[in-house]
Amino acid sequence: MRVKKGRWSRYQILRSDKEISKHLTQSELLNSESLDMYINRYQKVQIMPCYGHVRIFISSMGQGQYKVHAYRKEEMFSNVIDLHEYLINRGILKSKQYYVIQPSLKEGEREYLVTMQRIAFTQQWEAQLSELRQNANMVACNNLAKLAVECLEESLTEYLTVVVKIIIDQKGQAYVADIQDHPPSSKWTQYQVLNGTGKDLYLVPETQLFDESSFFYLLQKHKQIFIKPTIGQLGLGIAQVTLKENNVYKVHSGRVTKEISGKKHLIDYLLTNYILKNHYLVQQKIPLAKIEGNPIDIRVITQWDPDFDNWSVNGKLVKIAQKGYVVTNVARELLLLDEALMRGAIGNAQNIEDEINRACIDMSRRLHKNFPTITIIGFDLGVDQQGHIWFIEANLKPDIFMFYRLGDMQMYQTIIDGIKNTKALT
Repeated sequence: MRVKKGRWSRYQILRSDKEISKHLTQSELLNSESLDMYINRYQKVQIMPCYGHVRIFISSMGQGQYKVHAYRKEEMFSNVIDLHEYLINRGILKSKQYYVIQPSLKEGEREYLVTMQRIAFTQQWEAQLSELRQNANMVACNNLAKLAVECLEESLTEYLTVVVKIIIDQKGQAYVADIQDHPPSSKWTQYQVLNGTGKDLYLVPETQLFDESSFFYLLQKHKQIFIKPTIGQLGLGIAQVTLKENNVYKVHSGRVTKEISGKKHLIDYLLTNYILKNHYLVQQKIPLAKIEGNPIDIRVITQWDPDFDNWSVNGKLVKIAQKGYVVTNVARELLLLDEALMRGAIGNAQNIEDEINRACIDMSRRLHKNFPTITIIGFDLGVDQQGHIWFIEANLKPDIFMFYRLGDMQMYQTIIDGIKNTKALT
């Protein structure tokens, strides 16, 4: 059984390197034999596809009982045969996809996510320092992560951002558990490019990759945060989490809110309903300006103009969230920016349109420098009551139909002409 690419292929490359092979978490391709062997040996295991992020946890509960914890599903089984049949026949595992099995995190072990960024000028990989975790373990983690991405260089040529999951065991030894590549469309990649730049033009909300430490750190600091998938559109999979009193938390997604008591119950809920399906970020909530009590954000379309060898702003509109929603992806109303300003959405609106234009051109140039093939970007920006501009995310395949719905045919046609212009040169 051969897998040409993906987790298993990369694991084989790393295992063939003498220096790295002794620092790898044990892994095997999943089949009935490896499932039985790993559960008996490790008691707790996780299953991951060779492509993608979905995770499935299986625990041996003793006395022949096994628990499966998958996205939106949790089941108990009394033997490994029934467990394997369930995974195959109930659609938990996709029939045409290969999977890898490895031990889950053990008691006393710690997990670190090391973001490796390819520097544009030198093309060298560097670990991005995290203020959240400045300790002796990070030196070992960063060094091992650098060795891993350099060993996998040929399979990572199209990526600028790669996340290496490192496990530190009870003895302080570091092991590579997973490699997560982030394409240009990944929000985490975009934050790496834009964070710390253009601070005089726009602000970037504090953002971390989701794990238990980063989640509670940002929640305690900001009291209200978002979790969002690194890749996705239309607001799917986004949830707002609010810290209340007495170890109570409120999770708000769409129009649904749920109160949960206790950290463990909260993490279990988020894992089951969100995190097991995708890579996730934890992000500071931006204090968005509002119209009639509903939050708004601004969609800006920038396009590469080959005739002038530069970026231009070709569309701007304001999205008003529907009542009861905390994000604007389900928009109650679309407005021209001028109309939103007239309705008093932003307290200090003087020169705000020029500032938005400058911010989006700056961000477009920075993203284009790292990803030279992009020709259109849809920026979602937040503006607070003080008139500060916040970067929310960039869509490299933006929905332009909303500009048609807006009714400004001149703006819509400008965007269409820009698309035709760049296509004519490719």
